[in-house]
Amino acid sequence: MGILVFLITSVIQLLVASFGFIVLLLALNGYSERFATPGIIIYTLVSVIIVLGLASIATLVARIIVNKKHLGNLAAGSLSALGFSIVGGVLLVAAFFVSIGTAELLRTLR
Repeated sequence: MGILVFLITSVIQLLVASFGFIVLLLALNGYSERFATPGIIIYTLVSVIIVLGLASIATLVARIIVNKKHLGNLAAGSLSALGFSIVGGVLLVAAFFVSIGTAELLRTLR
């Protein structure tokens, strides 16, 4: 169950992160490479940390729920994967705005 929860959560978050990356590239279209690159690097690094971290936490939470006999494997895994995917999506949106803010800050400080 743990591996499946990890894979489902990480795949959902990777889809959201890749969509956010494409939108980030469109948003940074008018910036020069010198100002846009730090924003892209920040978004990429934070996205990897969010995806791997929350997928791992989702696996642990599902295991804890099953061990405490609150829910079965399917219900605990589904709720954990869905919940942490939503949390990851919100954090990825925040990372998106931080990346754009970084590029804008670097552009205004030049």
